[in-house]
Amino acid sequence: MTDNNTYILIALALISSCSVSNNDDNSLDQLELNSAPINFQYWNQSKKFNVIDGYIEGANLYIDWNFNNIQDEGELSAYWTGVTEPFEVCVEWNTDDNSCLNTTTVDPPDNYYWFVDDLIIPDASTLNDLGLTRDEWLAEAFPELNGEVNFVNTGISEYTRSCFNNALKIADVPVGAFDSIRGSVTSPYSLYYNFGSGAESLQFENITPFTTILFQGIESADVPLEISLACSAQWWNEINPFTNKIITLMNIIESQLGISSNFFYEDFIASGDEVKRLQAERIVDHLSTVYEIKEIVSLSNNLEAIQNRVDQETLLEILSNPNFENLTFDLLVEEEQEGWRKRIHYNDLIVNSEGQLLLNNSPIDISYENISAASSLHAIQNVYSVFQDTLNFELIDSTAIFYNNNQERETQNKKSITYLQQGFTNEISNDLYHYRQFDDSIRFIIVVNNPLNNLIPYDIDGIVDGVDIASANDIFNILDALPLNWSSIETLKSYMMDDDSLHLQKNINDKSVNFDYSTFLTECRVSDSQSGTLIENAYGGAAHELCSTYYD
Repeated sequence: MTDNNTYILIALALISSCSVSNNDDNSLDQLELNSAPINFQYWNQSKKFNVIDGYIEGANLYIDWNFNNIQDEGELSAYWTGVTEPFEVCVEWNTDDNSCLNTTTVDPPDNYYWFVDDLIIPDASTLNDLGLTRDEWLAEAFPELNGEVNFVNTGISEYTRSCFNNALKIADVPVGAFDSIRGSVTSPYSLYYNFGSGAESLQFENITPFTTILFQGIESADVPLEISLACSAQWWNEINPFTNKIITLMNIIESQLGISSNFFYEDFIASGDEVKRLQAERIVDHLSTVYEIKEIVSLSNNLEAIQNRVDQETLLEILSNPNFENLTFDLLVEEEQEGWRKRIHYNDLIVNSEGQLLLNNSPIDISYENISAASSLHAIQNVYSVFQDTLNFELIDSTAIFYNNNQERETQNKKSITYLQQGFTNEISNDLYHYRQFDDSIRFIIVVNNPLNNLIPYDIDGIVDGVDIASANDIFNILDALPLNWSSIETLKSYMMDDDSLHLQKNINDKSVNFDYSTFLTECRVSDSQSGTLIENAYGGAAHELCSTYYD
């Protein structure tokens, strides 16, 4: 049995901590800081983090269970220790006269952030031995909180510490936070951390500019948005491939640059690596500009900016050249509404070391109009079903901006409906209808290029602009009713006009049989499935006769 006094007196080691509340201008109000203690007894049972450019005081570090880069309700902020003085802790207790026989001096680290889960609470048997209820134990373990602890796993039924390790942690650093190297923070930015190989052996896990760009080097996990589903099988199904991508990326970096995984997770302030510290500062300077761009885009679209991403080439340049000048990134903003999501992508944005946005290699003011102009693919609106049923589809409004061979700026606009069914992507746009489907082992591909073809009598532009889900479903019903079989080939051919085409393909007995029809050509080709070598072919009426021997 554990003596009750041991639990109480070891709790003398209280470490002051706080969580940060940011106001609307992303600045830190020192009056809004709330203090809360951690019991030193549970040091090894809490997850502890450093937030580092220099060591950062006043960040809002929270756990992002659903990887949407937003602190949703139920996603708790970490506590913060602040700066603590050394104190005495009783390490040997005389139970006969309730006196302390021996003490030791404890000087805990300063300025770290910590989370705690309810797995630290003793089981029912231990509580009974202590003569305490659960609430009484919490009140003694966390006296300044009156036992009302914000456990990180609240509302998550399948929680494990392994699940916590793999969740995303985000540190929002506001104006007014303090950097131990650079002083007061004047431009807000965010740092990211996701568990990677080797990190669990560290006493503190370090959230740095390097863990941030590593995370942004791959696409984010698309996990369930409901916080209660965190740690579920569905959640892990997305997290495991995501974690594998991080490990694969680190392997690529080690192979090409000789940089090991520890590079991303170590405390480079404690190690005294001056080159790495300056490299980290340069990354943060760029991230501050990225943060400003995200805020402008989010405000202009009334959407939350949820992710910015760097490509592998940019990541390798940043890591191999501590004095890198430019950072190229993609930005995604998103809004969920009534079972649909609206997404807008801004790709290939470039910021330089002076915090300037570049357009065609020249600095421009950071405004929404300039951000749109500077992105190579600046307006893809993606509205799609988030339900995992038999049919999902997307309404896409895209504007591609690029420079031609003469360095002249050109724009291409496209609106389309994309259907996702049975592993095929079937697209209907304002200039092309491309439908793929299998029936009786025959793959059907219908391509409509002729704008006069009335196979789909709908205004695609109007459907996309108005997010007209009903009409999108009506179009699918038309597609689904098409007679996709060889006996109806003449009906399918009757839909084709000039510039349209019909393709059928089937594999049988190690042969690939292809039937191609347009108003200009009819051909049947039989080839070896492995080598592609042509075995026989025919044109016109003979083509129909040859393919019938395989398709009938």
